[in-house]
This record gives sequence, structure tokens and C-alpha cells, in this order.
Amino acid sequence: MGYATTGAVNHFPVLDANLRILYARNPKRMPLARYALYADFKKQINYYTKIDHDVGIRIVGGNKYQNIWPDSNLKPDGQMNRLKFQYVPFNLERHVHNFPQGAMTVANTTFDLLNDNMMMMAQHAGTLRALWAYQAVQDAITDGTIVNDTLLATIGTNDIGSGTTANPVFLKALLYATQSIFSRTGGAVNEEYLIAVIPPDVARRVAESAELREYVKSSPTAMGVLTKGFSNNRFGLPLEYNGYQLVVEDTVMITSNDGAAKTVANVFSADQLWVFSRMDANRRNGIEAPKPTMRGDSIDGEANALPTTFSTLVVGEGPYYTFSPDGRAEYRDGTYGMGSEVWVDQKNEIVESGVRDNFGVKVTSEYSGYAFTSVLAGAGSF
Repeated sequence: MGYATTGAVNHFPVLDANLRILYARNPKRMPLARYALYADFKKQINYYTKIDHDVGIRIVGGNKYQNIWPDSNLKPDGQMNRLKFQYVPFNLERHVHNFPQGAMTVANTTFDLLNDNMMMMAQHAGTLRALWAYQAVQDAITDGTIVNDTLLATIGTNDIGSGTTANPVFLKALLYATQSIFSRTGGAVNEEYLIAVIPPDVARRVAESAELREYVKSSPTAMGVLTKGFSNNRFGLPLEYNGYQLVVEDTVMITSNDGAAKTVANVFSADQLWVFSRMDANRRNGIEAPKPTMRGDSIDGEANALPTTFSTLVVGEGPYYTFSPDGRAEYRDGTYGMGSEVWVDQKNEIVESGVRDNFGVKVTSEYSGYAFTSVLAGAGSF
């Protein structure tokens, strides 16, 4: 389909007063926010703390007597369980997604052209975030930061969609990943916080399996699969499967230049299944306190006993700055991450609307994630 840029010779306001076609996906509805923790950072370079969680489960030699303190003896010095921690940098980057228009076009358009431009640029910003997140995960898988293995080596099959009621391959994979994460985190992360993230090709294959079809058929909430559920319902997948949240990362992008043959691709293009953790201050961390009295408590009164806030994948959002007349840097509008802006070039009669973004993506808690690779090797073509 060909498009023409609006201008003086092709401007017919009366014809476009009531109808226009605009495909724009709200970035807040994109899947990334469901499996990555969003955090506000005040500076471009920040640090987060990684604490040696092995301390909490280290019983050297399995000796149950190691902490006994007999009367008249010196207290144990604790040298075997010294707490270690490190500060890790987290960098943010500025991004801008702008869309210049001529002042005559803006003035003669009967609809809010600048708002429509911003909607498209917001989708562009959300798509770029998803791409950054995907590449950050792939880097972590490649270098082994996120523990990963092939489905064949762990479950004994190379097709995630080959499961049946008697041999639930997808469930086996989730249980395997859960146990791996549970062990590496000393039991702190369980299935309550785990999310299965899958690309569209894998989602389609899983949805076709006898394993999932039987599960949905026997589920009392099966109707919900057909009527609601983010991207899941398009594939016939429930929002949860045996207690695990399911997220289909279906963000798409075009990788070709304007005017060239269109190349549409999924952002999550690998043949993989991710099992990630997402825990924040508004969710319980598995250790309840009687009332919300400590930092990190949940807003619904089910308090966290510890100030635990983490996720396998974190999207850090920072403020966007402007300068006051005295040259001091200030928050532009008080928002973090994405925000809209309009700049007017009066000399050249150009109005530039757009979306600016200030964010960074990092795998911060690699022990709380697991990745299966080559999960469709035996599936054949779709």
C-alpha cells in the first residue's frame, strides 16, 4: 500500500473529518511490562546491590552442630558465613522518536494530527524497548549468565508441542526450570513469581498440543481463553497454566527501509522458552509479615517481611531533563521513561511532535531465570 505525506496539494480536510485509519498499539499493552520489572531511576548511571544469597543456606559439610555455642566457650566467629555483596552499574540511554510536520498541514487538518503522530511514535518507542530487552536476554543466554540448555538435553524431546495428557512436555519443562531456579536461589523464588515467556511460533505450537487442549477443555475458566487474555486468547492459551503465568511476546517490527520490500518479523525470533521471575514491592515475596510495617510492603496489606524487589529482567526508566532560564537542569514534566513533546520551529514553520524515552534494560537477577533453547527442533514447519 502506498502512502503520501500530507501537504498543500493533497490536503482535503472535509473528507477526513470523521474517518481515518490508524494502526497504533498502546505500549502499555505490550507484553514487556508483564514479564519485566519497571523501575524508576533518578540518574543516568545507577547501581543496584547484589547480595550473596548463598549465605542463607550454607551449612558447611552438612554439619548440624556447626552453630552450637556451648556454655563457657567463645561464640562462633561467623567466618564461614560472611555476607558478601557488590554494586553493579545500571546505565540509561536517551531515545527520541520524532515526527516533523509542516505548519500548514497541522493548521488545516480537521483531526488532531499531532496526537496521531505521537500515538505512532509511542508504538515505535515500545517496539524499540522490546527489541532492547530481547537482545539483552539473548546476550545473557549466549554468555551463560542465564542458565540455559536445549529442551532435548533436559526433557528428552526437541518439540515443546509434543505433549499429551500422559506425557505433558510443556509442564515438564516448566517444572524443570522451576526446580533449577528454586535450587539456585535457595528456595526464595518459587512458581508464584515465575512467568513463562514464549514467542508466537512456540505459542501456536503449544496451543495445538494435546496437552494444552485437554487442559483448556477441562478448565472451569476455559471460556476466558476465548474471550479475554492479552495475546494469549489469539492462540487459545490460558493466562495461567498449572499455576504459571503465560506471556506471549508477540511484538512485531519491520526491519526494512521505507520503500523497500516490507520485512515483518517477530521481536522474539528465537526458538526458545523463557521462565523468568518477576517480583516487586507490590507482591508478596513468600515471607509474610503480620502487618505492613517495612519497606517493600505490598499495597494490599499482605506485607513483605523483607524489602525484596527484583526481577530476572529490569527496564529502568529515568526522567527527561530540560533547562530552566538560570541554566539548572530540571525534570521536564516529572515523568519517568516515555513522554510526549512538541517543538515549534517558527522560522521554518515546522512542528515536530514526538515521544522521548529514557531507559535501560538489564538482566539483574540471572539466577531467577532459565531458558530452554531449540524447543521446536522436531516440530516441522507450520
